Parts: sequence; structure tokens; C-alpha cells
Amino acid sequence: MNREELKRLWFSLPRTKPVKEIKAIVVEKLDGHMYDLIFQAVCDEMNNHPAFDSSLYLTEAGLELFEDEWFEFYHENHGRIMHKLMSKITN
Repeated sequence: MNREELKRLWFSLPRTKPVKEIKAIVVEKLDGHMYDLIFQAVCDEMNNHPAFDSSLYLTEAGLELFEDEWFEFYHENHGRIMHKLMSKITN
């Protein structure tokens, strides 16, 4: 297929809205959800690694103290990962 045939094919494709408008719709729809999507993806990926599996560390002794420390450990690392990802996106 030559350039002219590709051009004709491209412009003959049905479009309900102009591409510019569609891009704006997609951005608007995802804008408020990007952080949530990345947040969940980080959680999902962290769950694939034993270092972030609290059940491997649990003991009956000092469970309440452990839960507080674990919460801090997990969320501190989650926050660091989020920060690195968000920095890569904005650069």
C-alpha cells in the first residue's frame, strides 16, 4: 500500500468526533483516576514480593505493636515507590 492509499484509508475511517475532542475526553476521564490507578498498581506489585507480606512476620507476642510498625513500614515504602513513579511521570 502506498502513501496515498494509506492516507485515503485513514481519512475514510468513520469517526464520531474529531480526534482532538476524543483526546480531551480521554484526558478528562482519566485525570482524576491516574493517582488511584498508580496507587493500586503499586499495592498489587508490592503484594507479589514476600518482603511486604505481613503474614510472614506475624507472631502472637506483641501483635498490636507489630501491626503499628508494619503499617508504618508498608506505607512508608509504598509512599517512596509512589514518589519515584510520580517523579518519572512528571519528568
